[in-house]
Amino acid sequence: MESIQIHVQPVQQSGSIWRLSASLHGLDEGPSELFYEIDAPGIDRLEPDGAPFLLPLLFEGMRLGRPLVLKDAAVCPMLVEGLQRFQLAWEIARPEQYRAVEIDAALHSSSPVVSAGHDTRISCFSGGLDSAYTLGTWLRRERRKGANQLLAAVMVQGYDIPLSRNREAKIALGQAHRVAGSVGIPLYSVRTNTRFLPLDWMDAHGSGVAGMLHLFQGAFGGGLMPGGLSFAEMNSICGTHPALDPWLSSRHFPITTDGHEAPRGYKTTILKDWPEARQNLRVCTHDTGIAGNCGICRKCVLTKCMMASHRIPLEGTMAGDVTYDQAVRIPLGSVFLDKQLARDTLIQARAEGLENEPWARGLRRALWRHRWVPGWNRRGPVVRGVGLDLTEPVDDESNQAPDDAHDSASKYR
Repeated sequence: MESIQIHVQPVQQSGSIWRLSASLHGLDEGPSELFYEIDAPGIDRLEPDGAPFLLPLLFEGMRLGRPLVLKDAAVCPMLVEGLQRFQLAWEIARPEQYRAVEIDAALHSSSPVVSAGHDTRISCFSGGLDSAYTLGTWLRRERRKGANQLLAAVMVQGYDIPLSRNREAKIALGQAHRVAGSVGIPLYSVRTNTRFLPLDWMDAHGSGVAGMLHLFQGAFGGGLMPGGLSFAEMNSICGTHPALDPWLSSRHFPITTDGHEAPRGYKTTILKDWPEARQNLRVCTHDTGIAGNCGICRKCVLTKCMMASHRIPLEGTMAGDVTYDQAVRIPLGSVFLDKQLARDTLIQARAEGLENEPWARGLRRALWRHRWVPGWNRRGPVVRGVGLDLTEPVDDESNQAPDDAHDSASKYR
């Protein structure tokens, strides 16, 4: 039976730069090598097992139905057992797309020597809202307990910032260093070609990030993955999931997903007393030619509205008030969860007495325009716990039937 073979190569080091790679055989498309280049000053030992190469290939193996064969490296028995359950969950949820496959790998019984202590953690950090929330709340909890746990952060070029955009990556890394430095933790960087693999990144990003974190199993006691969706927003399996991600752990390097308790709007509150984080926040993935945010796309404008609803200053990379026109043009019909974010933002704005601000009126109009969407109440969206009346006109244009809502939204995608 045809298989995907992963041949792990010896670790290479030059100063503080480490290079780990594996040659790949048995893929129909994609690269012939998977690599990581780690800039980790102060770390004198990186000796991961085979997990950083096995985990990113998992979804491609499930998609093709080909066993994964790991050569010249071993993995933890707990990880292999966990991946059997992880694969089964995805096969049940997406039987037309994935099926569980065999993992052929040598098993090791010994654990990596953790030089920094078994209770230390390293967190993936993109510079975005989810990662800022995880970093801030984790440090707050640990310091409240009087513990000196955690923490380091790691930023990756090759995920949301492509390998070809070196200038943007350099600026984004500088911004991330300012955020990490403000709370006294080190920030490392990784370059990888993981996304050159023919993966559905929406499904595979959790296992990909977990594999990257396993690079540091010789220096830290576990990895943190910032979660995107809150528990209330989850209605199906997704790329990172608090019930599934622990199965990406090894015995001595647990993977923990953090932040699922909080909806995205609430996460902006971590920025209120943390100027370095809000001034260097990076939420936009558009190729603007610069690091930072375009300020006009759906994600930028909606994040600004959420921050404004909590009276958080818009400055630095998020500078500039949202206008009525920008808010009303948010294509809420393209991403269903954005409607919930918009509704929650308007409820928060009303609680703060901001419902008549231009951005709030525009956001309310945007919801009105997109109320005729399958699964929605004909009289408007139903809001959890709090009524948000969208049945009355909200401005001079409100009496116009929103028959063109989807067409209008498509202009701004």
